[in-house]
Amino acid sequence: MKKNNSRKYAKALFQLATETNQVKEIGDAFEKIKLLYEKETINFFINPFIDEETKFDVIKSSFDSLPKILLNLLFILIERRELRILPDIESKYIIETLDSQNTISAEVISSIKLEIQILDKIKNRVAKITNKNILIKESIDKSILGGLIIKAGDLVIDGSVRGKIEQMGQEMNS
Repeated sequence: MKKNNSRKYAKALFQLATETNQVKEIGDAFEKIKLLYEKETINFFINPFIDEETKFDVIKSSFDSLPKILLNLLFILIERRELRILPDIESKYIIETLDSQNTISAEVISSIKLEIQILDKIKNRVAKITNKNILIKESIDKSILGGLIIKAGDLVIDGSVRGKIEQMGQEMNS
């Protein structure tokens, strides 16, 4: 299996976007190309029986308002038959952007919707631990039974009931 180069592409894209003051514009432009994430679309662009010029023409006519840097990235991905990694490139580009702002995204998973005050407390606590600004994303997962799971970068705090039960089971088996 071919190595996924999404991190390299995202870093290069972010560097070029920074140099040309287009970080936000390129970040926003990813929304316009979500169609390219669909399996049928990817299959069209990686099909070896369709010539590259046709593929390039489809991109040019469909996405003519994209920043040139992002358009060129799409052409490179098509040439190298790597368009399937575009969603990974986007997520890594977002991480690069947040990192440049000393910010990380934190996911708070609970079995019920949390109040704003609780989310603010979690945000402040995670900010203290990581020394970064925090963007909170809340998710509901009834399977955790209760408690919370917090994921922020490499930090994972599992205070869920399910996690405690699994931990007890592991302790009993050892």
